[in-house]
Amino acid sequence: MPNSKICASALLVVLNMHCTGVPSEPEKAEAVATAETAPALIRWIAAAYEIHASALLVDAQQLRVDVEAPADTGQTLGWLFPGQVSADAYEDLVALRAAPTDDARPTKMVLHGGVDAPRPLVYEDVAPGAYTVCAQLSATSDHAVDWTSLPVRCAHVTVTDEPESRAIVLPG
Repeated sequence: MPNSKICASALLVVLNMHCTGVPSEPEKAEAVATAETAPALIRWIAAAYEIHASALLVDAQQLRVDVEAPADTGQTLGWLFPGQVSADAYEDLVALRAAPTDDARPTKMVLHGGVDAPRPLVYEDVAPGAYTVCAQLSATSDHAVDWTSLPVRCAHVTVTDEPESRAIVLPG
């Protein structure tokens, strides 16, 4: 395990590279990234980043949904409904969105297109509770998508204050 001075120096170099894209002292970056220290350093930085990302999900009350979209996906349409509901088609999704709810948790939609289409959907201000998340994928990125002809995939999720409940995978 590298000593704390090496870890602190490496962290500063990595943070500087992250913020500016250029290491402040390239010779220090090379010295830190030796065959002996690099694996431990990478694990240490990855663990710190995972803790930071988990805290952000909880603090911002975000729900991150990875829809396992192929790289050539043109558009991704995501829906988040309070409670456990059923939806097999686009018409069901539209009807659920139009239905009045007595819950303070509103229905949310996210639409990603172009290079963002395969990226995870992120819903903001998601309070703890039971939800249904649904998604549709389109191979085209033009505006004339016929969502009624595309399959719908849904999953029931329970969101808590734990980071693990705020990052889910919606299998394809």
